[in-house]
Amino acid sequence: MIFYNTRNLSYLLKEDCSVVITGDSLAYNRYDFVKDSRMDAWDCPIAMKSWSFLLRDYLISNSMNWIPATELKIESTHISTASFKKLNQRRPYSSQLPMENQGLVIQSPEIKIKGCPENLCLVTQPTKAALIKTDDKVVDLTGNEHLFGGRYYKWVKSKSGMLSNIEKDSFVYIAGAADRKTEVFLTGSGSKTAEWLLENSEKRILKYKPDLCIMIIGANNRRMNSPESFKAALYELIEKLKEGKSEILLISPPHSKTTDPPRGGDLLYSCDKITTQPIMDVLKKAAFEFRIPYIDLFEFFSGVPGDVWRFDNTHFTKEGNLMLFKAIRDNFFKE
Repeated sequence: MIFYNTRNLSYLLKEDCSVVITGDSLAYNRYDFVKDSRMDAWDCPIAMKSWSFLLRDYLISNSMNWIPATELKIESTHISTASFKKLNQRRPYSSQLPMENQGLVIQSPEIKIKGCPENLCLVTQPTKAALIKTDDKVVDLTGNEHLFGGRYYKWVKSKSGMLSNIEKDSFVYIAGAADRKTEVFLTGSGSKTAEWLLENSEKRILKYKPDLCIMIIGANNRRMNSPESFKAALYELIEKLKEGKSEILLISPPHSKTTDPPRGGDLLYSCDKITTQPIMDVLKKAAFEFRIPYIDLFEFFSGVPGDVWRFDNTHFTKEGNLMLFKAIRDNFFKE
């Protein structure tokens, strides 16, 4: 069995919603996309097509009554637009942005959106970002370069649909608009265990007050000869999330094909299921005891050729990422 306690979570998107996708390096899986090491999800490019980044874009673009920017009725003087998918000589970095079939890049001193939903989803920029005024509130779209290279989604309320006082030569990147906003926070960190995630749960999960937490954890706990410690940390994490009334989707690590080199006398790891099974048993037991949805990646990738889904000993290829994204979308977020 692959999917446990399956239920439709799309009801969350009918209201303002906060989603956290977290865990170890599998939670963002920069492998097969970015060559150099990236220790945190927020170190990665915003347009990376790993499973969690794809899921982020899917959830945001399924916010209640979402309208892509390309379908908004935009009026402006001196307007210059380009879809995110388009390479533009004046805006070469537009190709690096997500939602390439939905977004617009606009350069204009004033933008009027007719019939605009209340919540605008914009993309920040590290350079030439706009300072705009909407409904008597000034919004700075300059992104923090330490987060996704300065490019990330920013929701802005605009009941009037007017964006004015836009600085000369600056760009406004509009992804879309919706009646309700879905904020997705990618907070995974490489080489981490459940114990570390518990210790850092305030920073990585709880401060976002998630309506949904999607958590993939356990790959690095396989190195530790202590399933009891893993269980204690995992259960406490779940209890904390339950106290905050969060929905939880738990995902197991996949199986591995080779033995990792030891990292010290107290770190034991083997690729065989005998060593990994205790971790899997804890995850499955937690899913049943807390009645939370769970995906068993051992079974999910069973029968799929390793060179199709596996990038290395643990992580996914582009195809593996796409398989996992589609599975989550189709099994837990059916319209």
